Amino acid sequence: MTFDDLLATFGSGFALDRIDELRAAAIGVVVSKAQRKKLAAGIDDARSRGRAGRIANLILIGLLTDQDYWVDWIRRSPVLRPSAYDLDVTTPQKLLAS
Repeated sequence: MTFDDLLATFGSGFALDRIDELRAAAIGVVVSKAQRKKLAAGIDDARSRGRAGRIANLILIGLLTDQDYWVDWIRRSPVLRPSAYDLDVTTPQKLLAS
């Protein structure tokens, strides 16, 4: 399975319900720098639209394909870090639900 296939298959719906299938599909997928940028842009777009489920799916895909890079990206990104001006806890709740 390619990276684009992962996005098409697991980018919508509720990927946490299919986590074992996603893990199996992500084995051996090599992610390029351009694909990382595409995924980060998709996460930022979903965040700006308030689509917590889509954010959760894309973060899961990132973590399962390139964990070291995405853990660092999440740590630096505002996607899971609420601020005093924009307190939206739905994304962390979705990620931590299971």
